[in-house]
Amino acid sequence: MKLAKKVLVLVVALALISTAAFSAFAAGSLSVSAPAKVNEGETFTVTATLNGAANFESGTFQLSWNSAVFEYVSQTNAEVGSPVGDKISDSAATIAFMFPTVCGQDSLQMATFTFKAIGAPGDKDTFTLEVLDEDYAPEEEMPGAASANVEIAAAETEPPTTEAPTTEAPVTDEPTTGTQPTATTAVSPSDTTARQNVIPRTGDAGIAVAAALVVLAGAAFVASKKSK
Repeated sequence: MKLAKKVLVLVVALALISTAAFSAFAAGSLSVSAPAKVNEGETFTVTATLNGAANFESGTFQLSWNSAVFEYVSQTNAEVGSPVGDKISDSAATIAFMFPTVCGQDSLQMATFTFKAIGAPGDKDTFTLEVLDEDYAPEEEMPGAASANVEIAAAETEPPTTEAPTTEAPVTDEPTTGTQPTATTAVSPSDTTARQNVIPRTGDAGIAVAAALVVLAGAAFVASKKSK
């Protein structure tokens, strides 16, 4: 009987220890969400989150980065817990919360940061999120640091577009079939009359020639008489 009681007490103790360990692990988790690769000159966002924030009361967090590779653009803080935070240098920004009692949320997205990739292609650096001071409450659930690596890739360029050459079909004359009608000129009656007047009359010419012969013959006859 005593052995059974001892075993029962041991089981309960182990259960309590494991539960406490699980609660502490769940409450002490920070995470940083960022793209693994960004293009040169591209703007992108980085999100800072406190996981297991049900018992979270207050604390100040800091996000840090390499200002030679990434340029801070803006910051949007959560709308709970009276957040106060902004950029404190070219390579760091803070966010602080103070809840009236406790946060009560399993996951608190504390802030979203916007950055621009100003480094050269191939540059790679780390965004680190951590608790900035020791005023975190409850102290026993203070989370450890978290980080995310971001690499800059070469900016994508669109390939040049080439226009396809356009070819025009040759223009061919359509073959004509059949005979072309010949133009005819109508002859007016006046033209016919004029032509008739131009043509000499053969009858009148013969009479004139005969008369001339008669005159010549008469003249020859008279001359012959005088010579005798």
